[in-house]
Amino acid sequence: MIEMGPRDRESVAYADWAHGGRCMSPDILLAAGLALVQVATAYWGLYVTFHPPTTSHEKTRHTIAFWALGIVGVGLVVWSGYRSETAQDAVQNELSQIHSGVDKLLLGSSRPAPAARILTDSDKERLVAALTPFANTSAKVTVGCLAADGPGPCNYGQQWKKGFEDAHWRVTDRLLPQLYMPPFAGVHIAVSSEATPGAGLIQHAFKSVGVDATGEIDSSIPADEIQIKVGADV
Repeated sequence: MIEMGPRDRESVAYADWAHGGRCMSPDILLAAGLALVQVATAYWGLYVTFHPPTTSHEKTRHTIAFWALGIVGVGLVVWSGYRSETAQDAVQNELSQIHSGVDKLLLGSSRPAPAARILTDSDKERLVAALTPFANTSAKVTVGCLAADGPGPCNYGQQWKKGFEDAHWRVTDRLLPQLYMPPFAGVHIAVSSEATPGAGLIQHAFKSVGVDATGEIDSSIPADEIQIKVGADV
């Protein structure tokens, strides 16, 4: 049995974050400010068109107004761009911290709990949300299924494969029916090393939908590949 220990809390926090934790930001105020500047500039332009200045004082006043609106608009655009870049850096740092904190495959054998052998719509949404942020930082995934146990394992495997595809991970084109020896029950994650990029993340993502996947090391697997093995029904 895989003992998750304190990392259970990491898994829950990770899934909750990936599923859509959000916070308020002043970006909407920036957008509103830019819109107001554009509206004010358009209004001032129409006003000057229909009420052209007749004195040098009026011309100076209108010139100052246009320059002021322009400077404010440029300032808002620069501020918005700075915030966007800063936010992107912050997200990338957070992803890196999550990646390094949980991306280690936990090894061990377990007797899987009875599974429904089907992912509900809610399960699929949660799985995709948990996997998507790390699509570009992980190894290639292949999904195989125990072919000697009827259609159940391969039907179940196809659902996992679809989840990886929807999360934009690199996945082999087709499901791979296998004759695993010895046969096993449940879902296994096989890699050449515990530190294979993405293996631990997958294990946490699977746990977020109620599936405790068994981690295993197989030195014959390429270093940049993660094999998902779907075994017999339990």
